[in-house]
Amino acid sequence: MVVTAVVVKFIVIDKSTGLNKRTQSMNIELNEQEAYDAMFEFLVSVYERTQSGTIGSLLGDMGTIGGGTIADPATWGDWLECVKKAKQGKVDKSLNIGVPKEK
Repeated sequence: MVVTAVVVKFIVIDKSTGLNKRTQSMNIELNEQEAYDAMFEFLVSVYERTQSGTIGSLLGDMGTIGGGTIADPATWGDWLECVKKAKQGKVDKSLNIGVPKEK
């Protein structure tokens, strides 16, 4: 079994000021399936708050059908590629999504 170490950081924002009230972090270990399930649950919570059609569609692809098979089987392969990228420290969290990278 391959184990993925995950550091989870929670930031609590004061709604009246928009400022960071506190940051909590914990070290946990998850295998790929547990990490996938955690991301799925996170996306469900975002969907429940936002009713985003895009997130709903993603959840439809990520969800399981009869016998636990992922609705869109390519999703699991995509997930494993993301896990590999994260393990290699190659995840860009700078929110430059869709911005062409300088060469």
